[in-house]
Amino acid sequence: MRLLSNARSRDLTNSELHMPSADYAMRETADDENGRKRKYRVTAESIGRHLVMAELVQRGFEAELAGASYEKRDMLVWVRDSSPKHIQIKTVRSPPWYVRRASFGKRADQVTVYVLLGAEAATRARFFVVKNGDLAAQFRQPPTWKVFGFIDAKSVEKYEDNWGILK
Repeated sequence: MRLLSNARSRDLTNSELHMPSADYAMRETADDENGRKRKYRVTAESIGRHLVMAELVQRGFEAELAGASYEKRDMLVWVRDSSPKHIQIKTVRSPPWYVRRASFGKRADQVTVYVLLGAEAATRARFFVVKNGDLAAQFRQPPTWKVFGFIDAKSVEKYEDNWGILK
C-alpha cells in the first residue's frame, strides 16, 4: 500500500512503475500464441469448494480453505471456539464420485462433503455430508482397480444436508 500511495503522490507513469498497460495485459491473457481466444474453465472442484464455503458460512460455521500443507483435506471448519475440523470436498457434475480406497481406512473419521453440481447451471447444487467410515460398505472397486473406486449417488442420498455432523 505504501509503495502504491507514494507512486501516486509523485505522479509516475505506468512505465516508471514497470507495469504494462491494462490493454496489453488483457490481450496477453485472452490470446494464445496462435491468436485464438483462450477459454478459462473453472473446475468443478473449485466451484464445489466455494459453494461449500458459502453454505457453511450461511449456516453459522467458520471455514477456511486449507493450504497445501493440509494433505488430502480441502477445508478447515469450526464453530465459535471449537477446534477446527479438516474436511474433504469431492465435486462432480454427474455421479459417481471417484475416491481413494485409503479414505475409508486411515481416514474413516474424516468428514467428506460430496457435492453434486448438476448438468445444467440452473440446477441447485446438492450437498451430502458424511463421515468416510459410514460409507465404507458402499465403496465399490472394480477388480482391475488398485487404488481408486467410486461412491454412487444412491449411497449418499440419506446424508443430504447433514451439516450437523460438523458441530
